[in-house]
Amino acid sequence: MLRVVHRHCQNLSRVFLCGVLVFGTLAVVSLKGNTVRPCCADESGANPPIKTLTDQAGRQVKLSKVVANVVTAYRPATMIIYALGGHKKVSTRSSFPGSFPLLLKINPNYKIYEDLGSKRNGLNYEGVLATNPDLVVLFPGKEGTEAAERLVQLGTPAIVVDPESVPKLFVSIHVLGAALGLETEADSMVARLQAYLDLVQARTGPLRPDQRKKAYFAAPHSILTTSSRVMMQHSMIELAGGIDVVKQETGGWVNISPEQLHAWNPEVIFLSRTCPDSPEELSKDQRFQAITAVRQGQVFRLPSNLNPWDYPSCENPLAIVWMSRCLYPELYKDIDFKALVNEYYTQTYKSSYDALGGIFD
Repeated sequence: MLRVVHRHCQNLSRVFLCGVLVFGTLAVVSLKGNTVRPCCADESGANPPIKTLTDQAGRQVKLSKVVANVVTAYRPATMIIYALGGHKKVSTRSSFPGSFPLLLKINPNYKIYEDLGSKRNGLNYEGVLATNPDLVVLFPGKEGTEAAERLVQLGTPAIVVDPESVPKLFVSIHVLGAALGLETEADSMVARLQAYLDLVQARTGPLRPDQRKKAYFAAPHSILTTSSRVMMQHSMIELAGGIDVVKQETGGWVNISPEQLHAWNPEVIFLSRTCPDSPEELSKDQRFQAITAVRQGQVFRLPSNLNPWDYPSCENPLAIVWMSRCLYPELYKDIDFKALVNEYYTQTYKSSYDALGGIFD
C-alpha cells in the first residue's frame, strides 16, 4: 500500500512540477542566494519567466525572477520551507508565540506579521504588497485560490499548497522546493520521509483487517471534534495501520456527540497536541468511561513540545511511526524511537531533538 502511495506521490509531483503559520497568520521570509533552475519556458518569448510551475489548485504560475522574498499565509507552508533548509537562507524578525517554539529555536529572529491579515479575517492586500514579495504562498480551498488570483491581478505571483494528506504533503514539498530553488533538498526530504512510511508498512502490512485497531483522532478544539477523511489526520491513522472510525468524506473539522463516539467505540484515541482535553480528564468523565480506548488506557496525546506533529508538516511521517507504535507496540520492540527522532531533527534542522529542547510529554 505505501509503495503505491510513494509512486502516486511521484506521479503527482511530476504533474505539478512539469506544468511547472499559524492557520491564519502571515510570515515574511527573505531568501538570499537562491538559484532557480529553468522550467517550461514561455513560448511567447516576451519577458520569459525563470520558471513556470503548477500549484496544488491546478493554477499555472509564472515566476519572472529569482524568488528572494516570500510571504506565507499558511503555517504548514512555513514549516515545510524551514524543513527544507530555508532557515539557512532566511532573514526574519521574530515575535512568534510560544506554542510553536521550533522556528524560534532554529531562527531566533523569526517573526509573524499579524498585521498582514489571515485566512479567517482576510488578507491585508495592501500590507502584503508593501513587503514587496516575489511570491506569496497561500492555503488550500476556495479562499486561498481566490486570494491567489487577486494577488496575480495586483502583479504578485502566488501559489496554493495543500498538504492535507501524505501524498499531497509530498507534492507540497516538491512545489515549494521548485518555487524556491530547493529541488535537491525537496527530493532528499521526500526520500527520507518515505523511508519512515516503508518502516511502518513493513511492520503493519501483514496485518489482517480483523487485526487492525479502530482509532479516533480528537482535534485541537476538543475530544468531540475530529477530522474528516480528506484531512491529514485521517491519512496518518490509515498509514499507521489503523482504521479511522470517522466516515465523513467531505469538509474539514467534524463536530460529534458523546453518543456518536460511544457508537464508534474506538480502541485507541489520539489527541491533537493542542487538544484541551487530557487522557486523565477523559478517564474521569462519565460520558467517556465506557469507551474501550478510555477504559483500557489507550488514549495518547501526540508528542513533541517543539511543534505539533498532527498539523500538516514534514514531521507527519514521524507521527505515523509513533501512532503505529501506540497501536501495535509489539511490532516495534526493536525500534529506538527517540534515536530515530534525533536523527531526523539532526538531518533536517542540524540539531538533535534533544539539543533543541524537545521532550515527549
